[in-house]
Amino acid sequence: MCAEVKSFIGILLPLMVTLFSYVDDRGFQIASDVIRFVFTPLPILPFTNALVILITAQEGNSYCPDLVSDLTLESRCAKFEEYPETLIYPANWKVAACCSAEYLSEEAAEKLTFCGKTFFEVPLPDNSTYEVQIPCFEPLPIFSWDTRKGINLDIFLILIDIILFCGLIVVIDMGLVARLRVWMAEKAKKVSPGEAPAWDEGDIDDDVVRERERIGNRLSVRHSTKDENILLVRDLEKQFKDLKAVDRLNFGVKRGECFGLLGVNGAGKTTTFRMLTGDEIIGGGSARLMGNDLQRNRKAFLQKIGYCPQFNSIVEVMTGREMLRLFGYLRGIPRSDIETEADRWLDFLGIQKYADRQCGTYSGGNKRKLNVAQALMGDPTVIFLDEPSAGVDPAARRMLWNVIGKITKNGQAVVLTSHRYLRFV
Repeated sequence: MCAEVKSFIGILLPLMVTLFSYVDDRGFQIASDVIRFVFTPLPILPFTNALVILITAQEGNSYCPDLVSDLTLESRCAKFEEYPETLIYPANWKVAACCSAEYLSEEAAEKLTFCGKTFFEVPLPDNSTYEVQIPCFEPLPIFSWDTRKGINLDIFLILIDIILFCGLIVVIDMGLVARLRVWMAEKAKKVSPGEAPAWDEGDIDDDVVRERERIGNRLSVRHSTKDENILLVRDLEKQFKDLKAVDRLNFGVKRGECFGLLGVNGAGKTTTFRMLTGDEIIGGGSARLMGNDLQRNRKAFLQKIGYCPQFNSIVEVMTGREMLRLFGYLRGIPRSDIETEADRWLDFLGIQKYADRQCGTYSGGNKRKLNVAQALMGDPTVIFLDEPSAGVDPAARRMLWNVIGKITKNGQAVVLTSHRYLRFV
């Protein structure tokens, strides 16, 4: 069904607009204008219409010059002089319009010029005459506001489409619609952004209440370099229609700590990660990383994190070194430092000898190591690892845990998810 709709919009609509506009009937021309007006937001219509006008204008404007270049114009104009009755036929008027001083030689133009003679009497066999109006050939004006002969309106519509669709991309990329929806929901609950909603502590465990109070106390004071908690999450929540994916999550992460989010599949671990890495709009609560609030200072927050998704984020035809270079450029690492930074993490994770091989040839464990290396590029303060050992064999899993231990000893905090308790033992 989708293919048929695309074919209708991409082929039939422009074809209908073009054909209807050239039919010598007012009803068809109105139908053409209505279709163009209704489907104006689709760039294919003004683009196709402008293309048809350009092709038509090019063909029409080159008609007389082509006759001159073929050396047939003077002979055909001479035929009209010898047999003027042939000008009765409309098929000859287009050639006669070229019979002017602009396209004929000076000698021929004196006796073979038909252009500019408003009325030309043509004798007929019955001794009567037929008056024919011979217009001068005029190049078609491309840049005009005539919807059937000019492209100004089409260019204007294309520019409007560019502005509209670029704006739509910005709105989608920044999640402005979701932010507005969350803001309206908070207003409806009379809770300001980042403010903690009231809790019913009757069904909450004591340790959860204490952690929430601890996080609240830390958020109430200004962050300092001596603060042991670099990441503070307070009452984080996310609602998907009738599903409460994340319900008032509170935790803090210290520098050099490995913090695990343990839960069964569907518990909300990945949704939590998506909110903390900026992929999903926070439904409620707040997150602060070294004093930078995710909602109020999003750019500074995201600059300090690295993210290894649950599934491998690699381009299989690129080498491991090329992938790290790419992430280096994306993270804004100076060009002169990218090679050194890439070699540093390739050595750190023990995959230097595979660095110049295509990623698609890596084993499962080495692919995960490469993903971790991508997350480490640029020395982020916190690294988020979503199921880092998913799909790898036990030996590779043990190597990954050793790598995570080396990361924390390096002074960086690690937040990871898992649904197996034994992984944290």
